[in-house]
Amino acid sequence: MAVITHKELKDYYINGILDIVNDIYSYDYDEDIVRMESEQDEVEERLWDCLFGIVDDSCYVIYTYQAKEVIELLNYFDPFDINDMTGERFDSYSQCAYENIYKFISEEIDPTHLLDDFINQKMKKENA
Repeated sequence: MAVITHKELKDYYINGILDIVNDIYSYDYDEDIVRMESEQDEVEERLWDCLFGIVDDSCYVIYTYQAKEVIELLNYFDPFDINDMTGERFDSYSQCAYENIYKFISEEIDPTHLLDDFINQKMKKENA
């Protein structure tokens, strides 16, 4: 498998986030953007729950070789660092990759901003 680039990883998770937001809009809110906006805190919580599942099931976390690539690419934490959540060293490359991806998504992609943009675009269309 080819080494993934920073842009490819970013695009992968942006597309995943947008898919989640669109699914929430379509299935949970029956395309009712006004209701979705009024319940944005709940939508954001649902988005993060779904996103945790995507990261947890990702090949970049599951497979050691790909986890090592992600750790090297993102370089927020390495396997010898202390896990902020547990206060202990990372148990595995997978755990370290997960933390790297989580920080990457939080800091470089900002799912909340993507959700805001989605809602704002839909609201503009609705009010046009």
